[in-house]
Amino acid sequence: MQHNSSPAAAEQKRMEEALSLFRTLVDQLDDSVEIIDPQTLRILDMNQKACANHGYTREEILSLTIFDLDPTVDQEAHIARTKKLREAGSFSTEGIHRRKDGSTFPVEINVRLLSVAGREYVVAMARDITARKVTERKLQELSRQLLHSQDDERRSIARDLHDCTAQNLFALKVVLRQLATSVPRPSRAVRQYLAEAKSLVEESLREVRSLSYGLHPPMLDESGLIVAIRIYLNTFANHSGVQIELDAEPNFGRLNNRTELALFRAFQECLTNIQRHSQSSFVSIHLKRNADEVFMQVSDNGPAKPRDKTPITPGFGISSMKERIAHLGGRVTIDTGNSGTTVCVWLPASAAAGPPPAHHAAGSKKAKAAAK
Repeated sequence: MQHNSSPAAAEQKRMEEALSLFRTLVDQLDDSVEIIDPQTLRILDMNQKACANHGYTREEILSLTIFDLDPTVDQEAHIARTKKLREAGSFSTEGIHRRKDGSTFPVEINVRLLSVAGREYVVAMARDITARKVTERKLQELSRQLLHSQDDERRSIARDLHDCTAQNLFALKVVLRQLATSVPRPSRAVRQYLAEAKSLVEESLREVRSLSYGLHPPMLDESGLIVAIRIYLNTFANHSGVQIELDAEPNFGRLNNRTELALFRAFQECLTNIQRHSQSSFVSIHLKRNADEVFMQVSDNGPAKPRDKTPITPGFGISSMKERIAHLGGRVTIDTGNSGTTVCVWLPASAAAGPPPAHHAAGSKKAKAAAK
């Protein structure tokens, strides 16, 4: 005699089939899925991808905690993450996971706090981003090489302008002076032509020297960042009419050439943006250095940015400035408030280590005289 299954048995079978299907689907995911007890931090379950990535069997996984899988998480970091998770319900971050054999690999983690049948669970989805990190490192290295090539090219052009073009213009100025004295009784028209030619040569000479200095100031190599900044500020103040205050520690000293160049370019970009976009009447520059870091701050008193407008998208110059500083392990912040814009640059002391250009001492007297 055949008996029909009870409704409860049928429902139980459907649940078992659904759970089996769910397990099959989760095991097919390309990302690791980890289910964690938020109280004990033990691993309750993992999908097949997670087991394969970490080199454990599912049975071995059940004896581990998140501290076994993530060597970057200590008790303090766990407390901070838990607080963030309970406040927001989820968060994303990058971290490091450790395999059974002790090797590690970078991951992108998405963590969510869930409540099921009155019990809380932490579900973490981790994606192996080793290939992406390799690509990012290659792009960073390419970017670094491009910036170095650009700096070398600018230095070469600046040298050619200074040594060739500027010298030729100066020679032409001398020739015009000799021509003016060699003509016995020049007519009024001739005197006017000579005066105009002399004026054009002098203007061209100023522009070439300014362009050469903007491309790569020779005093930066010869006597360092502070002297180069002082000379640049003298020219900037004369052309813009902006009042400038420079506060540099007396014992700031020399940095290695790459760091000095990166800081000068950041300073130069700040001044360029102030001249082009700001209505500032006052600019202050602060330079400090201690055992831990090198710090530069450039502030202006331009008009406040209206609060109802979206933030200004950084241009190529600002992006390049941030990239230069990032290559040296530093960071840049830009704050636009009611009293103008403030740009801060931090560099670790390690970025400033190393010898400055060997030839700087020879030009120190010349640089100090030029900076006065």
